[in-house]
Amino acid sequence: MASVEIDVTRRRRRRSMDAPLTMSAELRIVLFGSRSPLQFIVSNCILGRQVFMPAECILSQSLKNLGETDGRRVSVINTPNFFEKDRTQQHIKKELKRCVCLSCPGPHAVLLTLDLEDISASDVRTVEELTKYFGDNILKHTILLLCHEGKEENPNLEDRLRKDRNLSEIMDKCGHQYHLFNKDSMGAKPLLKSIESLAENGDRFFTNYKYEEIEGSIRKEQSVIEKERGKEMSKRLRELDCLYQGEELERKRDLHLKSVRAAVREKAEIVVLDRLGFAAQAMNYAAAVGKGIAVGVLGGAVLGLMVIVGGAIIGAVLGAVVGWKLWRR
Repeated sequence: MASVEIDVTRRRRRRSMDAPLTMSAELRIVLFGSRSPLQFIVSNCILGRQVFMPAECILSQSLKNLGETDGRRVSVINTPNFFEKDRTQQHIKKELKRCVCLSCPGPHAVLLTLDLEDISASDVRTVEELTKYFGDNILKHTILLLCHEGKEENPNLEDRLRKDRNLSEIMDKCGHQYHLFNKDSMGAKPLLKSIESLAENGDRFFTNYKYEEIEGSIRKEQSVIEKERGKEMSKRLRELDCLYQGEELERKRDLHLKSVRAAVREKAEIVVLDRLGFAAQAMNYAAAVGKGIAVGVLGGAVLGLMVIVGGAIIGAVLGAVVGWKLWRR
């Protein structure tokens, strides 16, 4: 039997459901699967830190975490098991909509996490739910993440395909786009390379009318917030004009504008999520604190080293307050 693995670098498509994005922007990854612990292992690997304790966590709702890998911003959206006993079709649709909100303007890759030792009918149903909600085009951006223990190269995969009807069906539906993932490995580079290759070297992502509608709402909120902060931004830029000149001034202005745009985008996302009734469950408390620190440090980098420590402390406090409010709601 011929090898089933297809080099994703050869699967280059230009479809109406794909959208362009530059390499320097955020890489968005959505994880689905019927086993939360597998998702947590993969997420920790991609983010490069212990966000989840796989043995202890049970994910009841979609959650977004941010990180940086090889100098590139990465967002990982984890989704719950749709097929727990108490999950209704209405609940599944709500979680999928929450997933859309958290991964706007669209994911570069959808990872379907599968335990190679135990692939169930629920895993097949997950693929069916994805296509039912997003359309068949979502599968062009889907990588089957076959999680296993031991050696990276699994010599029994072809035998499993012959014997495991569920695995064979899922493979056929997803065009045999898969990646073997060692549960004991902490290196994310091979996986991210497969994701970027699938996304046509990182400049394409999946979108459809569901994403476009919510992304439109976020952009409208961005415009409103930018207008509200117009005077403040102008004041900051004038301060920089007084402190720096030449190339250093341009660098400081660029850094400041990037940090402001990131903060405005984040606030706009929270406003839209809140309007849709999702904000209370969308942000990880720890992530809120970390992002607050990041904002403080960015502000310090713009205005000088003397305020970095103070900015980080204030940012952490603000992040903690935001996280606490969201958790309490």
